[in-house]
Amino acid sequence: MAGLLFIALVVLREPAYLLAPRVWAEEGGIYAQAWLDAGGALAALFKPHLGYYSLVPTLAVQLGMGLGGLEYLPYVTTGVAALMMAACLAAPFVLPGHLWREPWKPYALLFFALILSPGEIWLNSITSQFYLGLFGVYLLLCDQAELRGWRVLYASAMLLVAVLTGVTATVLLPFFALQAWRARHRGAKAWLWCVILLAGLVLQGVAHLADPGGDPGANRFSLANLGNFPRGFGYVMVFPVNAQWSGGWIKEVVQGAAGVALLLFWWAAVRQGGQVRRLLLLAVYLAAVFTALSIGMGGGPRYAYPVAMVLVLILLRELDVAPRKGRRLAMALLLLMVAVKLPAYVSTRKYYDPEWPAYAAELARLKAGEQDYIRVFPRWKNADWRIVMPRAPKAGAKP
Repeated sequence: MAGLLFIALVVLREPAYLLAPRVWAEEGGIYAQAWLDAGGALAALFKPHLGYYSLVPTLAVQLGMGLGGLEYLPYVTTGVAALMMAACLAAPFVLPGHLWREPWKPYALLFFALILSPGEIWLNSITSQFYLGLFGVYLLLCDQAELRGWRVLYASAMLLVAVLTGVTATVLLPFFALQAWRARHRGAKAWLWCVILLAGLVLQGVAHLADPGGDPGANRFSLANLGNFPRGFGYVMVFPVNAQWSGGWIKEVVQGAAGVALLLFWWAAVRQGGQVRRLLLLAVYLAAVFTALSIGMGGGPRYAYPVAMVLVLILLRELDVAPRKGRRLAMALLLLMVAVKLPAYVSTRKYYDPEWPAYAAELARLKAGEQDYIRVFPRWKNADWRIVMPRAPKAGAKP
């Protein structure tokens, strides 16, 4: 049932992602280009890019280029991204947790995890790290003492993939360490996960020193960006009620009502204390860290995604334990979030514009000798992502 819901919502958003998949930005301009320039798989397998090492896009491009070449690359990268997204969003169905123990709650989490998913992280291997960051949140909040057998293997393997793909999960190390310390006499799994997170943090630090990155994100740690932090942090915190669609006064009314409800809920959460306050602290921590790590410290939808899902977890919890007034506020906010986010969910033109050059058409021009490159998505005003064929193709490159 969960699989059918996942497939239905993925297809509903935009069938073209699956019927005519595209190569997205760094998948082509960085990772596929590195494969071509290196002349094959092993030479590019362990190379960091953009200031960190990212396993998922590296493997996706390695598989795509190694097995099918440029022709099948978008099918492989899209397929890997879909599998990673499914593996991450399956966590509430696999991991035991009191926050989602009722049978309907994992389905509610799956629904919100999809409709809150920004278009910029949708079905591309580059941004799988943000779904993996959400997996780290689920693992942190699950009932770890009840985790047994293959579920421990699933959790550990997913966490290992997460730390090898970026820092979105490694930033949770302080919270995992605190849990491990509290359960130090019965928390072998918790200490194992701390070791994985710590190893990932060291690895990403070494990768950053080896390749600080040459994109605009290379200056994200500059103190000159601190002036952008308050606005970026605020954006991340209110992202669940930010309407990313055009709707005139209707949009403004719905977004305004949702914003008021969100502020009222945050205030009630601060006053309530207990677990709600701890979850709110986790959301604020993630918002602060991700904003600080974002390009120019300006925040953005992808950095807000795990934070938004922590809010959903709090709201679903409040439906069970809050007084009647609190339950009504939580339900109203959930419904308003759907009203705000659903129109943007099915509006993908910014990320899959049918007027952009199709990957298949670009590949055909390359094969016909009309050009020595393939333009890949996105084709925004200041974006010129492309795969450029080496002047002297090396062995192993499949055009």
